[in-house]
Amino acid sequence: MLATLVKKHSTAAFFVLAYLITWAFWIPFAIFAPSQSELASNPGLRNSPVMLTFVLQSLGNYGPTLAAILLWTFTGKRAELKDAFKRVRPHRASLFWYIVALLLPIGMQLPGLFVYALLGGNMAGFSIVGVFLLIVPFIFVSGLGEELGWRGYALTNLQMTKSPFISSLIVGVFWGVWHLPIIYYFSSQSGLLFLVFFALYVLFLTAASIIFTWVYNATDKSLWMVVLMHAATTASGNTILLLVLPSAAGTWVPYIVNVLSISVVAVLVVALNRTRMFSR
Repeated sequence: MLATLVKKHSTAAFFVLAYLITWAFWIPFAIFAPSQSELASNPGLRNSPVMLTFVLQSLGNYGPTLAAILLWTFTGKRAELKDAFKRVRPHRASLFWYIVALLLPIGMQLPGLFVYALLGGNMAGFSIVGVFLLIVPFIFVSGLGEELGWRGYALTNLQMTKSPFISSLIVGVFWGVWHLPIIYYFSSQSGLLFLVFFALYVLFLTAASIIFTWVYNATDKSLWMVVLMHAATTASGNTILLLVLPSAAGTWVPYIVNVLSISVVAVLVVALNRTRMFSR
């Protein structure tokens, strides 16, 4: 009975399970981890047992992939699970798609960084080489931790009955809202300003979702390519995006430019691939 219900509503079941698994780690993290201001004022905390709470942050990243694996197994779709593992392995895609997957996520955030620098922002310690070096660990955390779920399970299921564009919007919104506990922890905004900040963040990931779908479909549903793209997005987000946040930059302008730049790229992707994006 339960297996039949899950099969009938497999995509909804995935979103619920992905949220439950991840938030089981991220909500305790957001409650018990020392705040950013506490870490800044008391450097000794970085060597204390309380820092173990940050392990919860990393574990939460694996919620979407774990949810997908559990559902494939529970509903007897082991062939799809095996296929997903095959598609997540590195393979010989064209050089163009490797360039897109690794460079486009970084390039889309450079306009915001440029505006930040024009406004006199402190660029000390920023290194584009450092951004690329971060891609490697994020392949194993955010890339492999999420992409078997978001694209491998949810997007693939949705595209069976909906267009890639509509499927991208659905996955993008759920992907964005899924980050709520972690964004709440790292954000210095509160009240209405936090809601505006978070809405812009969800818009950012919804636009990214459209671009991810384009790459995923164009590379014959290669999970490896979107794992790389996700890692590059997270690497640039943990460097460039952190610099242009309103709390760090002292103004909302660079952050809004960042959101607008990725939105423009998403619009271009849709405009240049109208037939594929709006056809089932």
